Amino acid sequence: MRPPLDDPVQKPFILNDKEERILDLLRDVGCATEEDIRHVLFRDKSAAYIRSILAKLSGGRDFAEAEVLYRFPVPSTAKGTKQRAYALGAKAGEVKAWEGFYRPSKARNLSFNVMAHNLRLTRFICSVHAMFDVHPQVRLADIRMCYDIARELRKLAAPNDGLPAPVLVVPDAWIHFELLDAKTGAHQSYLPIWLEVDNNTMYRLRFQQHVADRIDYIRSEQYANFYGEAAVRIAYATIGSRDEPRHSRLFAMRSWTEEVIKDLELADWNNVFYFTSLVYEDLYHLRHFTEAVWQTPADDTKRHLLGKNPAQSSLPEGSEGATS
Repeated sequence: MRPPLDDPVQKPFILNDKEERILDLLRDVGCATEEDIRHVLFRDKSAAYIRSILAKLSGGRDFAEAEVLYRFPVPSTAKGTKQRAYALGAKAGEVKAWEGFYRPSKARNLSFNVMAHNLRLTRFICSVHAMFDVHPQVRLADIRMCYDIARELRKLAAPNDGLPAPVLVVPDAWIHFELLDAKTGAHQSYLPIWLEVDNNTMYRLRFQQHVADRIDYIRSEQYANFYGEAAVRIAYATIGSRDEPRHSRLFAMRSWTEEVIKDLELADWNNVFYFTSLVYEDLYHLRHFTEAVWQTPADDTKRHLLGKNPAQSSLPEGSEGATS
């Protein structure tokens, strides 16, 4: 009788440099499409090349939770083949030696609106990374996503001696830009952007409370203590497809914010809030950074998000934030 064969030894899953970069990106942004991953990491590669890497890491199928990446169709009302998005799979932490447990099934249970918001936020953040190769006079000093900010704030609020848990005021992202001299590359200034990606789901009263909460938080010492900055520019971007009614939403957000500022008698805050309407499919054209497409609540003049004033016609050499 032959002795029983030993169980086959599984080879360790070893990531190459390109695969590691994909996992690092998804750990930062949560989820992303193939197009997002290509624009940030592999702009010189073909879509087929990127797709082959993603197929390997996701097992080439949807909803495979035990793989390195978790692939799933993006919720859509359109007929035909669905776009795919990717998040970290259950195996990601193991191969990267990260602490924590990834539950990719959470992505499957998210509502249409939440998933749409998350992917629009991801694309905006990925467009930030894509900008730096094109515009070297702008550098990323720091970026903090809502997922990490909320986790940190909950830890700080934990020892509250039995008091009610404070309301967490969390941006979708906090982006700290460093602006450099276009000729010499020397440091000129910093500009923190408090980013809110609007999904057209908050009506007037809720939106105005959203704005008021952010004003209260930033005027308090909590903002400067947590972020290490007293300055800020609050950017609301309503992002939708080409066929969505974005411009009426932009007008409503500006009007509602202007009412809050008037009620609080904080006229200077009209220059703190910036608003724009963007097309999701066009975000990698980077017009939201390179062109004057932003407006303040009480002024129709188009401004650059990173600019000092609306008269600038190119990427700025410096910028001003607002202090409480």
